[in-house]
Amino acid sequence: MRADRKIQNRAIQRFVKNNTRKNKARNVILVIAVVLVTILMTVMFGAGISIFHNFQLANLRTAGTKANGGLYMATEKEMEQISALDEVEATGKQQFVGEVLDVKGMPSQTIISMTAYDETEWENFIKPTVSDITGNYPRQESEVMLSRWTLEKLGVDDPQIGMTISVKYKLLSGEEKQQEFTLSGYYTDFIYETGVTPNSGNTMAANLYFINHSMSKRAAGNMIVSSRFAEEHGKEEGGLGTFLIDDRLNAEEALALLDHAAGNDEIFVSGLSGTAAQALMGAMIPILAVIFVMISGYLLIYNIINISVLQEMHMYGQLKALGATSKQLKKIVRKQVNLVAAVGIILGLLFGTAFAVITVPKFLEALMNSQNGKFEFGITVSPLIYVFTVLFAYMTVWFSARKGMRLAGKVSPTEALKYVDVVHKIKGHKGSGGGKLYRMAYRNVFRSRKRALVTFASLFFGLLIYLTVSSSTQKLDYNLKYDREMPYDFVMEDISWQLGNEEKAEKSLDDGILEKVKNLEGVDKIETDYVEVTKVEEAEQFLAPYAKLQALYSGAEEEVWSDLRFKAVGLSMEKLQEFTWNSTLPDEEIQNYLESGTGIFLVATEGSDYREFTGKEIQVSKVGVSVESITYTVVGILTKAPGEEGENL
Repeated sequence: MRADRKIQNRAIQRFVKNNTRKNKARNVILVIAVVLVTILMTVMFGAGISIFHNFQLANLRTAGTKANGGLYMATEKEMEQISALDEVEATGKQQFVGEVLDVKGMPSQTIISMTAYDETEWENFIKPTVSDITGNYPRQESEVMLSRWTLEKLGVDDPQIGMTISVKYKLLSGEEKQQEFTLSGYYTDFIYETGVTPNSGNTMAANLYFINHSMSKRAAGNMIVSSRFAEEHGKEEGGLGTFLIDDRLNAEEALALLDHAAGNDEIFVSGLSGTAAQALMGAMIPILAVIFVMISGYLLIYNIINISVLQEMHMYGQLKALGATSKQLKKIVRKQVNLVAAVGIILGLLFGTAFAVITVPKFLEALMNSQNGKFEFGITVSPLIYVFTVLFAYMTVWFSARKGMRLAGKVSPTEALKYVDVVHKIKGHKGSGGGKLYRMAYRNVFRSRKRALVTFASLFFGLLIYLTVSSSTQKLDYNLKYDREMPYDFVMEDISWQLGNEEKAEKSLDDGILEKVKNLEGVDKIETDYVEVTKVEEAEQFLAPYAKLQALYSGAEEEVWSDLRFKAVGLSMEKLQEFTWNSTLPDEEIQNYLESGTGIFLVATEGSDYREFTGKEIQVSKVGVSVESITYTVVGILTKAPGEEGENL
């Protein structure tokens, strides 16, 4: 029996081989279809996996550390108790030593910190968040490692390993020193962003020190010093214990576990939710594209295989008459399909890899162009790309061939000799218009509704994939983007309020400078927006949502209320029309308030309700200047116009 089965298998193999050679044109079309499906899947899986990986990298660089928990001024005993937990993978230590002085261009509220890391902190937590590392971590007391941004601030444009850098600094004890340091290494970090309060995990020890000492300073740059330097000059109040806890725990579970282990309720955790989900959401476009490719590929291959089987139906009937079983006929079709799939998938992987290397970086750059260097655009080469591509491509071919195998397997010799694919239910049509060609064509197309549905679905998904891929791989039209969001050629802006120098802001831009700009050749029009940093008196009754927002960046909410600040922006009536707003007041009354200068809009933020705010009076005064406050009536809540940012009055 086993010998008979071997003979049958060899016969089937010979038949498949001969039939494949005989139908070269059909097989070439099938191979091309499989190749196209595989290429598209390779590109889409490559893009999806790359987006997922690069989103996680961007989140990591934004966080500035892989550690997701910390304890300010942690003792050795507390860190030992935390490290003994099974849920804690590693523990490290940061030591804030001091701050660099006399840095040109640095505002008073931001500093360059001097921080030391132990080996675990640097190798496991900090190093993965930086890039382009040259040199090594400092070992000697006089060695330092700096970011390229910090080197630039210190006036070093061409850093060289071993060069000396003279630095004036102040220790936590208040002692100021001038010292020559040797550069042991440098790197690129992602701490500083214009207009954003620095809060990176690279300098968390420094920022926690300032918060616990009620200081508004933040570390915008970092000078890494050696552990020897930290042991010599560091103080306990500059220390921070860090740890990496299992991210399967949520924040509440992690805090409860850590508090119980260390007996200290000052532990904080961060980043225990959302990062993987965010990365997955970013990869949804490629995932949806893969689904569309599968559907379109299924319909295309399904049509080709079915037509092929129908054309060879007489041959399958003859084989049935010669004694072939239904199982053997299905096996013949399956082997032919498997042969085509193997050739098509292998070729598709080769061409798809080359195509992905070219297109995926362009796709990522067009999709994630505004990540400030944190997001990388290169394709992530992963075995998962090929595993998923082969799996889903073969699944597409397999499901496409199932009906063809069933048709070949159930045919009888008698039916095969006279087989014609017909529709059994044909509706009659009567009319006086005669046999017009377009009516005949319409009836012929929809003679089989199922076949018509498959045909139109194939066209629809094919065009949808083309539009999706072509539009996704094209870069943004920045001319159109800027015409909509920034319909002007250049901006002169005083950013003193951002840098903590509010009192200087009114002296930087005056009417004389604006008049000079207006008289320049090529300047057709100048629009002026007036910006002031203001305080709101007795704001607790209706500005709670704004205080909560500021508390995210400035500390506890109760501390925010004592120094609640806003950016007040004065706009022309013409520019104000670009906004939309919600209000309980009629437009005519709003117009009267604005023209008289007694009305004011608030900007929508989470939790704000225009029905609660509209009609209330607030008193606003300028920060840093001793003047009487001005009373305004809130006339509504503004929706931001394109390109506008910030929380403004």
